[in-house]
Amino acid sequence: MSVQIAMVDGRGELVDSASGNITLLPGQTSAITGSVDGDRSIRALEVQVSNAESDWEEIDYSTGDLVFSQVKIKRDRFDNEVTGRVESNFEDQLESAQVIVVYRRNGRIIGGDYTYLEFVPAGGRATFKIFSDFVALPAGVKAEMYYSL
Repeated sequence: MSVQIAMVDGRGELVDSASGNITLLPGQTSAITGSVDGDRSIRALEVQVSNAESDWEEIDYSTGDLVFSQVKIKRDRFDNEVTGRVESNFEDQLESAQVIVVYRRNGRIIGGDYTYLEFVPAGGRATFKIFSDFVALPAGVKAEMYYSL
C-alpha cells in the first residue's frame, strides 16, 4: 500500500513530507521510518494510507514470519547501532527484506531507522546491523523490531 506522511509545525503548516510503499502480510504489523535533518519545529504527523482495491494482492501460498532475537542497542555520543538476528519460518528464501527499528522511551516514539538484508534463507537465520548517525539515544531507550518484504 502507498503511504503519504506530512510533517507539520504547531500552526499546522507543512514542514516536510515523505511517501513510500509498504507490503503487509495477513496479521502483520510493521513501521515506516525516516529522518528530517534537525528540524525541531515538527509537532505532528499527518498520515494517509491508500487502501484501494488495486493495493491488495491475493496470494495462493502460505506466508511465514520473521522472529527477532538477540537485539542489542549500542550507543555513543554521535551514533547508534542495533544488532540482532532474524529467524525465518517462510518456505522460500527472502530477498531484500527490510528490517526496521523504532526507538521508544517512556512509551513515546523518539526515532527509528532501517536496513535491508541481502537474503534470509528459507527456514534459516540472518544477522542484521542498523546504523543510525542521528542524535545519540538517551538512556532507557527500547528497540521495537519490525520487517517489511
